[in-house]
Amino acid sequence: MNKRNGNWKKRSLVISSLLLVLAIALFGTYKYVRTQHRKHYHPLETQEVFPGVYTIRDDYVNAWFIRSDCGLVAMDTAMHAGTIRREMAKLNLRPEEVRAVFLSHTDVEHAGELKVFPNAKVYMAREEVQMVDGTTYRVPVLFMKNSISVPYVTLVDGQVMDLCGVKIRCILTPGHTPGSMSYVVNDTLLFGGDTLNMRNGRIEVLDKGFVNMDLDTMMKSITRLSKLTGIRYVLTLHFGYAEFQKAFENWREQ
Repeated sequence: MNKRNGNWKKRSLVISSLLLVLAIALFGTYKYVRTQHRKHYHPLETQEVFPGVYTIRDDYVNAWFIRSDCGLVAMDTAMHAGTIRREMAKLNLRPEEVRAVFLSHTDVEHAGELKVFPNAKVYMAREEVQMVDGTTYRVPVLFMKNSISVPYVTLVDGQVMDLCGVKIRCILTPGHTPGSMSYVVNDTLLFGGDTLNMRNGRIEVLDKGFVNMDLDTMMKSITRLSKLTGIRYVLTLHFGYAEFQKAFENWREQ
């Protein structure tokens, strides 16, 4: 009996070691893919891009702010509280002015510092709740989950809101995550979140691996966005901005 127990302990140790090695290898692969993907990023420097439309840079990501009649509306958060405050100050903006934050999705670089905006109500797609309530893993093989640190209000596809003179139309664009959402602001500016990657001012899919959870669905979401009318500019979170017609030119020809 003791011999059998000893053999079982040895086998358990071997299996546990192999699983640990596999987990480390998978995590290393994920980090490598993410690092390679970020080499394509070229976020804007902190600036006022259009009158009343601002962006701040936090490492490899931008957050955007739109001036309303009663404060600021934010599109995503960036990821370091100190950097957010410092970069906003360069534009004479204050986190306390932010009245609403619209999340494109819940990855940490887009939703990780919501507490910086104490007066803001947070909005995200209803379909993204599964990413933060434990239902769906961000990277299933690594058991990685997203999280949200504050209460939030859910949005549905096609919903239109008016926040102190800023009109926001919500467009569900799943694929990068199940609840990725894009926003059309004042009928002319499209914020596409991580659904929209760009190279040389044109929409491209720059990663077909770990980063996007459902590539086929994301392609359909991009096609849907390409058919919008009346949009003047595409504003991204990692790739700056471009004129809408130019950005989707190659896409519409596919």
